Amino acid sequence: MATNSRILFLAVILFLFGCSSNKEHVSTKTKDIVKYTVVNNTQYSLSVIRKNVEWGRWVSTPLSTIQPYGRDSFSTQGGLTSGTEGNVEYSIYRGSFDVYWSLSHWGSVKNKLPINDPHKLYDIYRVEDARNTYTVYVNEKNTAKKYNVLIMSDPQPFRLATSSNNPNKDRSEWESFNGVVSSSIKELENDKNFAFGIVNGDITEFGRRDSRDSFDKIYTSRLSSTLFIGLGNHDYANNVGDCTTTGEPSSDGCALSAVWDMNNRINEYKKMNMGAFSSYFDGDKKTGSLAYSWDYGDMHYVQLQNYPTYTTTLSPTFGADTKIKSSLSWLEKDLQSAANRGKTIILNFHDAKDHFLDESSENDLNKFKQLLGKYKVLAIFVGHTHSAGKSDLYGIPLYNSGALFQGDYLMSAVDGKCIQVSQYNGRSGKPKFIKQFSSICGK
Repeated sequence: MATNSRILFLAVILFLFGCSSNKEHVSTKTKDIVKYTVVNNTQYSLSVIRKNVEWGRWVSTPLSTIQPYGRDSFSTQGGLTSGTEGNVEYSIYRGSFDVYWSLSHWGSVKNKLPINDPHKLYDIYRVEDARNTYTVYVNEKNTAKKYNVLIMSDPQPFRLATSSNNPNKDRSEWESFNGVVSSSIKELENDKNFAFGIVNGDITEFGRRDSRDSFDKIYTSRLSSTLFIGLGNHDYANNVGDCTTTGEPSSDGCALSAVWDMNNRINEYKKMNMGAFSSYFDGDKKTGSLAYSWDYGDMHYVQLQNYPTYTTTLSPTFGADTKIKSSLSWLEKDLQSAANRGKTIILNFHDAKDHFLDESSENDLNKFKQLLGKYKVLAIFVGHTHSAGKSDLYGIPLYNSGALFQGDYLMSAVDGKCIQVSQYNGRSGKPKFIKQFSSICGK
């Protein structure tokens, strides 16, 4: 009896000691938040069949429906004496999938993604973005032939089309005006269901992070569609040797900030599993043009940043230089590959006239012209001039999206290998239709 009492006593002591020694561990693990984002890259809506938290609590609940080409995030958190476990099951056209997560009391993680896709219509997968943070991508294997693309340029925070504007300081004024513009785009997006958006340069006025933060706040976070972004002269070229920023006192600081932010965005685009995604930048060697491309339906889209032949060298206070190279050699290989896949090609960059034509060599311009003809480029979309409309470059239709800080933007309605571009202005808060250009088709 005494022996049994001693054993019981020791067991109680060990239990109490174990609880005490793990107190810090429990408090840090069980209160962790598990966050999921679901990205719907399809022409169909995703609907929640059921949502359940077995342990813990909802921090943010999922929307009942994710619209075509939209996204939604939800999260749960464990309590003092439990982890968090739950699931959200979605239905999609002719299928479904179930997002399941479990973060135990002791910090062990389990995630499952059962998929019901009997007709093999989708590519659904999970990516771990950070600790306990995940994104589920839902892609169509056979992308829609008909879809709409939003095309913009030149938000340039904090620039405004007013005589009293101070582009260094007018943050609240810029966010107020552009908030109205983004509301008009959101209204059009709700009607047209953009597959994605493209922003062709001058994301900032001086390449600074606070400007990009305002752009993302007003446009990236408010629109459901993914925005594929390119840089313009105001993001890096104008700032070479002429602009410092927080964390980088070098006179190339602002330009470096823009370049490395662009590299980070490209790395995020890679995770989306867009068709035949390719890019030209080596982060380890700090060299490349930052050009990238992807397939969607019958089209191949290319983002060439400032302009196809732009080069520069950026020097930080410490460490190796970042070398921006011409895109031409990469572009030739990329277009050849797209042609082999039977794709019709659309190019995007920022400046098609001023610096591109004046600062490129005759040989480079001839090479670019030759590539346009050889690979039958259908259209080029640009910005820079702040004047929306249509012209041509070496005989190729050239569409200019104007400037977001004036309310301008375009929409490209795609039907197979054909596009029809419409021009809008949103300064009133409504998507005012300006004009529609004739449809053009690839072969």
